[in-house]
Amino acid sequence: MRWRRSRVWRWLAQLLVVALSLQWVGSATAQAPTAGAPTPVTRVLLLDFEAPPGQSPLLGRKAADAVALAFLNYAKNYEVVSRSELESQMQRLRLTLPLSPSQLIQLTRAVQARYAITGKIVQVQVNEKTGQATVQLQMLWFDPYMEVPTNGAHVRVTSPPRPGTAPDVLIDQALNLAAAQAVQQALAVRLPEGQITQRVGNSVIINKGTDQGLRPRMEMWVVRTVRDPELGPIPRRVGRVILETVEARTAEARILEEATPVQYPDKVVAVYQLPELGVPEAPVRVRKPSKGTQIAQVILVLLGVFLVANLMRRGNTNRGEGAPPPTRAQVSNDGQRVVLTLAPTRDTVAIEIYRDTSAAANPQLGNLIDVVDPQSGAVFSDDQTFYSGVASIQIQTGNPLNVLPRLQRNVTTSPTSPTYQPQQYQVFFFHTPLQVGTSYWYVVRYITARRIPFNPLPGAGGGGIGAGGGGAGSRQLGGGGVGGGGAQQRPPFELVYGAFSSPIGPVTPVRRLRVSDLLEPNRTTSVNLGSVTFRFLSAGGADEYIIQVSDQPNFPSNRTLTLPVPLLANPYRDAQEIIVANQNLLPFAQSIGNTTGPFYWRVGYRNSQDAAPPVGGYVFSEVQTFTATTSPPSPPQ
Repeated sequence: MRWRRSRVWRWLAQLLVVALSLQWVGSATAQAPTAGAPTPVTRVLLLDFEAPPGQSPLLGRKAADAVALAFLNYAKNYEVVSRSELESQMQRLRLTLPLSPSQLIQLTRAVQARYAITGKIVQVQVNEKTGQATVQLQMLWFDPYMEVPTNGAHVRVTSPPRPGTAPDVLIDQALNLAAAQAVQQALAVRLPEGQITQRVGNSVIINKGTDQGLRPRMEMWVVRTVRDPELGPIPRRVGRVILETVEARTAEARILEEATPVQYPDKVVAVYQLPELGVPEAPVRVRKPSKGTQIAQVILVLLGVFLVANLMRRGNTNRGEGAPPPTRAQVSNDGQRVVLTLAPTRDTVAIEIYRDTSAAANPQLGNLIDVVDPQSGAVFSDDQTFYSGVASIQIQTGNPLNVLPRLQRNVTTSPTSPTYQPQQYQVFFFHTPLQVGTSYWYVVRYITARRIPFNPLPGAGGGGIGAGGGGAGSRQLGGGGVGGGGAQQRPPFELVYGAFSSPIGPVTPVRRLRVSDLLEPNRTTSVNLGSVTFRFLSAGGADEYIIQVSDQPNFPSNRTLTLPVPLLANPYRDAQEIIVANQNLLPFAQSIGNTTGPFYWRVGYRNSQDAAPPVGGYVFSEVQTFTATTSPPSPPQ
């Protein structure tokens, strides 16, 4: 081994040792926590627990205090909303216990908490002979954005024996132990999660499986991240699925319910269920399959094997495979347009866009409003203009091999017969103006160009390696040389017509509210900040409204007050008068140091049933202004 003794080898070995050492040091440094980096703190709203029958309500207050102390001891990154702030916000919102689910959501958002924690003392027992108390405690963490419980705990704890101790002291000790165990149990919960990668009919494919804790018959919420104008990205529950087939890293689920169409890239999280006492399994809801379901699963497996066998022997085709890429539809920030965010691949040459006023959204040719060239942009803006034309693609033998065929658009009012061929595509599209106050659904279809593999061998009988002119299909030898064959001439591409997407929507364009629609208060009035009445006209198609008040015309978040407005019962009737009376703006004005004005207010609105909120969260009206009296009287008690 003389090469080991050479100087070059020793230098190379030392260089490798230094490089590996630097890589290890760099990885360790990258994984080490950054000194001084702030740790995000999660705020939780803690309400008094429900006391068992026959016990004093004060016991529920003691249980809540014990849970708050447990958070302080075991959850360093959590902050419990103080009782004084809780009572102040309840007084401001005019809420009283017990709270309804909608009131709980309103209160949780008002104190800017991530979770609202409620609980129940199921049972309290005291054994005076042994000096022990037993407490059974249930706790639920309520997500104000998903509007369902997403965590919790169920514990039963017995205090250590202390003969001769008063029962109240024993109960307090058992409560503290139960609260500590409940908080630790909740902090240890990790619900299985995943992401939808594809939708096929009423089923979806999820990118997680048994390796990540998913199990057959498990129910999961479908969660979509939306943007709130005040809070930024928040999770919103849009549906529920049940897992049918679960493999190691993938799962297939059936849709049970959907408020808006479930689609990629929605996330899924297991439905939380309060665990049984002493059960170590994950606290998720799992349906037990019936015998009929088991038989159906066997039939589905056999059908799957049959379909796979047919797919494997299926040749090349110009039909699309699988669902098209996801498309997002939302109203523009002025409310007048619908913006479709498309997701073309690099081989996409045309995108058909269909529009309908029905959730069925049958993509018939009569509903084709446009054909988009993806090479010109991936965003389509549906507006209030009128136009029509013919879109076409021609693929010929002499086309370059490295250039995708381009979509041609000709403006015309003369319809033409549709053509869907591997080398020829032609359709007539007809775009009608959007109508504000009307809900729409969209369907898209992607058309791609697939390169045809080059075949160096000649076609049968048409020429090629044959003596003289015979070719491969002739058994006779000609007079000399290679016959008039050669490689067969074929077009470089063929068109592949994808599947139609699931209906995308609803999405509802709305008119822009003008200053004349903001009736009261206005620039000619001076109001008492302790009792302000807002009066404005609705925009047809919108049922969810908010009022924003600020002393700056650009409404910065740190100087803006947002007032909720009850949902409108009949959103599709335009110009309904909406009144929000007796709003106390004085605490807000004092907090920003301006009690005289001028103040600015506007209305944000949208349709709560739309698949996605408008660009910016809401469509905002024009801005109205008003002033306040110099010395406003104290608000009524």
